[in-house]
Amino acid sequence: MKHPLDRSWLYRAWQAPFVAQKLAPMRRRHPGLPFRRVLDVGCGPGINAPVFRHAEYLGVDLEEGYIRAARARHGNYFVVGDAGNLDLPGDHRFDCILVNSLLHHLDNDQVGRLLTSARRLLAAGGTLFVIDLYVPDSGLPRRLALADRGRFPRALPQLRRLISSACTIDCEELFRLHLGPLTLWKMVYFEARLGDVPCA
Repeated sequence: MKHPLDRSWLYRAWQAPFVAQKLAPMRRRHPGLPFRRVLDVGCGPGINAPVFRHAEYLGVDLEEGYIRAARARHGNYFVVGDAGNLDLPGDHRFDCILVNSLLHHLDNDQVGRLLTSARRLLAAGGTLFVIDLYVPDSGLPRRLALADRGRFPRALPQLRRLISSACTIDCEELFRLHLGPLTLWKMVYFEARLGDVPCA
């Protein structure tokens, strides 16, 4: 039985208050988001697509319903695909690969395969951007992270170790998702390069 948030309209409504908050560190560090080719891995129903309308954008998601909804709203810039096995034409290279709120849906082996795929698809000098929740020690953000439909929420050291085992992390920034003064989730933003550390 599918989760209610697999319905694209409900997912968009659920995420609407948080889309800008999630991308805020990226926009602050890269004003205007000056990327030419963007790969959005785990793009869902295309909620990030409008932010990258100036770029050559491609969204990938495993959920066919999300991809149909994204194409209907934003055009034919989306494909059904497995994050752990990004089967794109060999000449595709991206200077920005965005993995936004996906890793807590993947086990460690799947994350490793995703990073291996990203190595093949990232252009020289390109950057991998990872945004995800983490499990803090206490409070509502911990309860919400553990209750998420993603089955693999991780503590921050685990998440950092997983990424740094395959990448060189250039930036790490902690932030929160909130409604008014209420913090709902604790989040982390990474910028990483894939050239210096061999993927396992």
